[in-house]
Amino acid sequence: MSSQSPLAPAKAFRSSFLYSGLVVHQYVCPSSDPDCRIVVEAYTLPGRDSGPGYRGANKVNILLTHPNGVGKGPWRVVAKKLFDLLSEEELQRVGIVVAWDARNHGDSAQINKHYRPTLFDWRIGGRDLASVVDFLQLKGSTSSLLGVGHSFGGCCALYLEIMRPNVFDRIIAIEPVVFPKLQDQSLQEKVNLNAQLAMKRRDTFESRDAAFNTWTSRPGFYKRWDTTSLRAYVDDGIIPVDEAGSVISEELLTAGKVKPARWVLKTPKDQEAAVFAGDSKTTDSVWHNLNTITTPVMVVSGSQSGQLKFLLPLESDPTKKVAKDLAIFDRLRNGTHRWVEGSDHMVVQEKPDSVANLIAAEIRLILNSKKRTVSARV
Repeated sequence: MSSQSPLAPAKAFRSSFLYSGLVVHQYVCPSSDPDCRIVVEAYTLPGRDSGPGYRGANKVNILLTHPNGVGKGPWRVVAKKLFDLLSEEELQRVGIVVAWDARNHGDSAQINKHYRPTLFDWRIGGRDLASVVDFLQLKGSTSSLLGVGHSFGGCCALYLEIMRPNVFDRIIAIEPVVFPKLQDQSLQEKVNLNAQLAMKRRDTFESRDAAFNTWTSRPGFYKRWDTTSLRAYVDDGIIPVDEAGSVISEELLTAGKVKPARWVLKTPKDQEAAVFAGDSKTTDSVWHNLNTITTPVMVVSGSQSGQLKFLLPLESDPTKKVAKDLAIFDRLRNGTHRWVEGSDHMVVQEKPDSVANLIAAEIRLILNSKKRTVSARV
């Protein structure tokens, strides 16, 4: 494992560590507010001091944003699969690959314990993303930025692009939560139900393995997940605490110096509920501004997604209603749409191979565009 820190001098959140063929480097970034911070993780390959994870001219940086309640962990699986797909030449052109925990999720929630709103305004997510992009210098005169956002994260990425046009060179919006103002009672009921269910989540376990085994043994939501994605979620999203409820560091845990009393979700369930409850203003704003986005956007949908039943009007023909993602695609000036077969809403967690392939294809489009630009200048 290389000891070089790819994002130095950014402050490390914890020591770099190996995870399923990746080196994971975690950092603390400022948010859009002075009293909150954002934890991100960047990925490199063992034994390399170049290629994915390292800065350089004419590179493609990648920003990965998570759905509500899940956090950054499952992106590790996608990142490793992505690196395996790319040729050596392509790997050398990939720069910083970074996933975040939104300010009230995962590790970010752990360092922002004072931040517990009852309603989370999603515009804050977009502004925090902007802070991460600026602090890590993900977009520059010679570097490109690919945004990949899932669900809540997809809405935040689109909001950032509307707020700061062309901050992204391309966007993959996976089942983005983007709706006009919720006048449809069935949609409003769905939002309310999600918030209620979040508050009922089990958030304490005997161990990480106990959580993993509980979720894999029951039909439903987690049963559909790829097991490596679920494992990554468990490993990153559940932490050990002592009898007093204080968090035990991974270093102390690995050294066997402290025995956990129990294991708890990093993302407080009241904050997952707060995100569900606070979506309406931002999703409505993004919906009405989709047609201002000039950056190429690929909208990705699960072929078995429960969100297919939510119908929205076409901009091209308001008398017709189609599945939400198709209506989003229709409003985009430079959009494409892709189906992921056999997936529900949690596409990243259920079909990481498919997501990695989609990201690889977008990277190649950016690289080919750069080649054409260089050729034109010559």
